[in-house]
Amino acid sequence: MKLSSLFKGKVYAFPQTQNQSQDLAFAEKVIGKIAPDLDVSAISVGKIQDNYDVFLLKDKNKSEYRLKISLDDSDGILKKEASIIKNCSSYAVPKFKSYGQLKVGEEISYLLTSTPPCESVRNYGRSCLVENLDSFFESYFDFQNTKPVKPTYNSSLKKFLLNLDPSSYLPKDSLDAFKNYTDYALCREFMSHLKEQIVSLSNNIELPYRFKCHGKLSLDNIFFDRTNFYFDDFECVFMGHPYIDFTDILLELGISEDIQYKLFSQFCRYGKISEDREFFKKLYEIQLRKKLGDLISQYIKEIYIYDSYRYDNILNIADIFSHCYERFCKIEIFNKNRDFIMKTICEPIFGVKA
Repeated sequence: MKLSSLFKGKVYAFPQTQNQSQDLAFAEKVIGKIAPDLDVSAISVGKIQDNYDVFLLKDKNKSEYRLKISLDDSDGILKKEASIIKNCSSYAVPKFKSYGQLKVGEEISYLLTSTPPCESVRNYGRSCLVENLDSFFESYFDFQNTKPVKPTYNSSLKKFLLNLDPSSYLPKDSLDAFKNYTDYALCREFMSHLKEQIVSLSNNIELPYRFKCHGKLSLDNIFFDRTNFYFDDFECVFMGHPYIDFTDILLELGISEDIQYKLFSQFCRYGKISEDREFFKKLYEIQLRKKLGDLISQYIKEIYIYDSYRYDNILNIADIFSHCYERFCKIEIFNKNRDFIMKTICEPIFGVKA
């Protein structure tokens, strides 16, 4: 499915983005307190996440930094990221500068890192990764061969499954709006079936927990500087198998199934890991369903929590969905509920009740 077909014949006027000047002024205050010697020459908003905002900084020497600020880090996401970055010796990981809590009007958590001048794969275009696979694999396995972490794939999967039901993450007003706009019972039923399938599939595999996985690779947290690739967003790092990250890359890039095993063989050779197609298929089926559930959940948040303000996020979700569409069609419960899912994804945008 092409992204354009989701919007064919439709006109969608996205709301105007909110004035960023206050956010930038706030970030400058934070930098002034945590790194007063940093001579910032430019600052911009990188991206707005659910749990923190990312600001991109440059100093007068043209060195680049990322500042993450959270108004509520009760889940310890930035703390975990800071720990992983501090204990990771890979060149493909940002360099740790500072982490802590600070009172700037209200208490915040922050994480400051430095990075080489680089752009995300989303900004560069998917081709930069496809055309530089050896460099990407080198960067990935350099990260993967660093110090192990405590979380495992199973613990990460359990945490993900706890948040599949919209009632687990939607505030009451947002949940009421969601119930008014769509068939909430059918949505819960679909997510429940998806969860059951993921649990069933995961119970049938035994993982060797000796491989470090990023756990959340996407076009937005893989960066390229025309030579090397770099990674960010480490809150989901766990011990599992490289096939998990490889599957996420396949889905994000929209790699066709007729060439995926060519890339799979190349990936295994580069990482000096066994080429076990049957085991890969088992993990692939889990990750494919996880991706479907994650995209739907992300989309529901964008519409019903953020009121469609983060329109770049909406388009990015639709982009990944369109690239994965043919693969999703091979999931029986997706095909059974395809019309409803397409309405759930498209019609809140176009103002027609599903």
